[in-house]
Amino acid sequence: DWARGFARCGASSRPQPPMSVPSATKGGELFVPYRAVGLVSAGLPVAVVQHGGETFVTASLGRTFQIYNCAKLRQVFVGPSLPAGITALGAHDDYTLVACGTAVVVYKRAELVATLEGEHTAPVRHLLAMGSSVVSVDATGLLVA
Repeated sequence: DWARGFARCGASSRPQPPMSVPSATKGGELFVPYRAVGLVSAGLPVAVVQHGGETFVTASLGRTFQIYNCAKLRQVFVGPSLPAGITALGAHDDYTLVACGTAVVVYKRAELVATLEGEHTAPVRHLLAMGSSVVSVDATGLLVA
């Protein structure tokens, strides 16, 4: 019983038997989860971008964002803290687009490149980068290009 082993952990110098693997994963190691981005995100859709020969995914985490390398789900960057919660994400080449309330903030890694504001009166819900253009849609359905 693991509870008894845990309770006497410091009281005995005898080695404890290894913990058993739950029966759901005993069938094989192929389907055992290693890392999952969805467990650390705020529930917003992620932004996926290819750069060079690698694929990166950007996930929201409250008032900040994190960028992961998809090959090993290794965290490669954590964005700066924003004044409000993130409502949408987008990515294009080296740029990360972050909707924060009614504003869209553009970063190139940690460097703030631009803040696009004044067009929306409701929180931005969707972002799309196409070439040098950014398309955003707010909660009322207003599309700004």
